[in-house]
Amino acid sequence: METPVSVFNRDNTFFKLGIALMVSCQAIHLVIMVASTIKLAKQLLHHTATSSFLLQAYFSTIILYAGIYTLLHRYQPDSWRGTDSEGVLGGKNDSYVVRSFVIFVYYSIATMTSTGYGDVHPESWYRVSAGGWNAPEDCAACARM
Repeated sequence: METPVSVFNRDNTFFKLGIALMVSCQAIHLVIMVASTIKLAKQLLHHTATSSFLLQAYFSTIILYAGIYTLLHRYQPDSWRGTDSEGVLGGKNDSYVVRSFVIFVYYSIATMTSTGYGDVHPESWYRVSAGGWNAPEDCAACARM
């Protein structure tokens, strides 16, 4: 039987299946977001966009980016600062993915609203491109206002 600590080992089958599942879910969400964006663009062009659809698209974008950031954090935990990696990962507890997802929902909201407190930020290879990744969030926020 697997112990909680061994589940976090990168060579473990559960770790690899978890990453594959997260990638699959994010890919499906991305396809849905592209379809939603096309529908939103048509509605904006014809001035028929409803506020509820705009709100749904706004929150879907936040959830999409939070999922991508969680996936990156899951793969490389020490690549983010301000995520309490030491506390969450130190115990290797079951709530690791849920807690990191909540942190990245907060990060996505702070980024999308252009607040950007700086308490959570990337410290790895994608630090340079994080601004580019956040640009679609900022553009989507402007388009939805």
